[in-house]
Amino acid sequence: MAQTLRSIYDICGPNTDATVIDDRSTDGSPMILKALKEELGFNLVANASNLGKSKTLNDHFRLAKHEVVVLVDADVIVSRKPLEDAVARLQSQDVGAVSCPYRCANRGFIPLMQNIEYNMLSFVQGAYNVFSVIALWGGFIVIKREAFLQAGGFTLNAITEDMDLAFKLNQNGWRVEQSFYPIHTYVPDTIRKWYRQKIRWSSGGLQCFIKHYKVWLKNPLHVLFVFSFCILLTFSALRMGEYVLLWDEIYQYFDGIYRSGTFWLSLKMTGMKFGLWILKDLTWRIAFTLFSLPFVLPLVSTFKKLYICFLVIPFSIIYVPLFSSISILGALCFLQKRRRLRDGVRAW
Repeated sequence: MAQTLRSIYDICGPNTDATVIDDRSTDGSPMILKALKEELGFNLVANASNLGKSKTLNDHFRLAKHEVVVLVDADVIVSRKPLEDAVARLQSQDVGAVSCPYRCANRGFIPLMQNIEYNMLSFVQGAYNVFSVIALWGGFIVIKREAFLQAGGFTLNAITEDMDLAFKLNQNGWRVEQSFYPIHTYVPDTIRKWYRQKIRWSSGGLQCFIKHYKVWLKNPLHVLFVFSFCILLTFSALRMGEYVLLWDEIYQYFDGIYRSGTFWLSLKMTGMKFGLWILKDLTWRIAFTLFSLPFVLPLVSTFKKLYICFLVIPFSIIYVPLFSSISILGALCFLQKRRRLRDGVRAW
């Protein structure tokens, strides 16, 4: 939070017109914010109760006095190039909002895998700039006041309010774009937090595609992406299940022969029975690994960091199938609780 605010003031200067909203925090944030307010001079608003991001921003959007408003989450570190590029893109009259892709600020294996995932999503979102993007990166949104109000702000019962806003902007005739300059943000660094995020993202994504089907059905690029993404998720999840079951069968077969024979005999017999499947599986995994390589390359900033390219192996073999399986689970979770998502009631 402190890092977020200081990054904004470092770029925009001491006269920055910033409003910070404390949504009834329980982690000591109020005391920190009061001290930072004395240091930086921003406008501090404290909610009497926890309202959630969507209602909080809708209720307090009137506090923004300018025609272009920047919405920043507390775990984002703002830098100059993404901000300048987003504002420059809004110079086009038909562009209503711009967001920036994420680059993970924290370290660890899980954040590294998410870095590659975000690069993959960034490539797809960037291609949408030709027409209009149908999702915003919610941690950093630069939006015209007129566009936000015309779209009706954030939808309270939207699970992913940023994606829902992008759809509503498209529906109201505004173009949405993605900058190619990333902003740094802190991401889930434990399996539990990562799992909950993916469940919410996939649930919210399906909610938006069902609710705003008239928007994406009009655009051939959107239709191609939706069906390609669904095929990728389904295929990856099925392959993961098949992979686990067959390798267990291979092990049982090998172990059964090894108990009454030699190691080399067991290896030979197993190869004769399962060799073709292993070869096909290996070929598919090599092909998918090479396909994923461009998503890793943006993380290689110097020659000494070429070793990062090897991360494409666990990403393509483990992370994508796992991510696909959880995404399918998230979609099923949405279908199960869809009836409880009433209009005007907070989704999460």
